[in-house]
Amino acid sequence: MTDRQFTERVAHELKKRNAIVVRTERITPGMLRVEFQMEDMATFSSLSPDDNVKIFIKSDATVVARNYTPRRFDRAANSLTIDFALHEAGPATRWALRAEPGDFLEIGGPRKSFVVSPAVRKIILIGDETALPAIGRWIEEAPSTVDLQSVIVVEGAREEQNFVTGARVRINWVHRGAASPTDSDVFVRALESVDIDEDTYVWIAAESTVVRYLHGYVSTALGVSKSRIRACGYWKKGKADVSEDFD
Repeated sequence: MTDRQFTERVAHELKKRNAIVVRTERITPGMLRVEFQMEDMATFSSLSPDDNVKIFIKSDATVVARNYTPRRFDRAANSLTIDFALHEAGPATRWALRAEPGDFLEIGGPRKSFVVSPAVRKIILIGDETALPAIGRWIEEAPSTVDLQSVIVVEGAREEQNFVTGARVRINWVHRGAASPTDSDVFVRALESVDIDEDTYVWIAAESTVVRYLHGYVSTALGVSKSRIRACGYWKKGKADVSEDFD
């Protein structure tokens, strides 16, 4: 398999849809799940576990947009589920914490999907709490032909989640404890036990400075071609609405 065959970028028609909250659930102390009833789900397309939609929230007489992962969706039931990591109290987090059945907002996208080739048989997922919605979807949707390893750094055991999957999955839950979420060394130590070969696809998502460091570490110290790495800074400590791609 050549490097250029690992992923394909697929564009979608950009469209906003009305969404109504039907259920909320605190699945861990730091993760809140919100299920929406969506209009026109027949044309909704999300082809990759790390897709993102924009949610539009009224805040101080303005409307702000934030990116979130479609955790689950069901076209037949017109439903979309989004998990909110409660790591920093921005407008989206505040909205989610107050959300009740019947509340309304607009959701746009996804704009594009980065689809991993079905020929890929080995995937390594690296992330923090903010990456859990994408990692959880990846694990649950992975076919039985995939060998999937995951390194997930969370504050403690209470933030671990359970996933149902038919794939071959190994999850290394790493408890950060008192360490900062911007501490790259926590991830590096965990990666010492990860088996990477020439056909491995590596996906990374966490705090932006951590992802920048890990992208360099995986490509240099571990020898993974940059074309086989997708690295995304999902948030940046101390700054609002910051996301970065390092591909």
